[in-house]
Amino acid sequence: MKKNVKTLLAIGAMVFSFTTISAQEETTRDRKRPDPEKMIAKLDTDQDGKLSKEEAEAAEKGKLAERFDTIDTNSDGFLELEELAAAPKKGGRKPED
Repeated sequence: MKKNVKTLLAIGAMVFSFTTISAQEETTRDRKRPDPEKMIAKLDTDQDGKLSKEEAEAAEKGKLAERFDTIDTNSDGFLELEELAAAPKKGGRKPED
C-alpha cells in the first residue's frame, strides 16, 4: 500500500511540474510578442503611422526586417497596425483573438 501511495505522489508531482513548466513557457512566449501599437510608435521615425522596410531594418532588436515581406500581406511596402496584429507568432502560429 505504501508503495502505491509513493508512486501516486511521484506521478502527481511530475504532472504538477509539467503543468507549471508549460504555463511558464506560454507566459514567456506571450511576453515576447511586442504590442503592434507600441512597435509602430517606437519605430515609425517619419510618423506616418506605418513602418517602412527601412524603419524595420533600423530597429535594434528582433527580426522584423527579416519577416517584413511575410507580414506585409498587401505587398504595399509598409507594415500597418492590422498587419502587425495579424502577423504569425514565432513558430508560425497566428495570434489568438
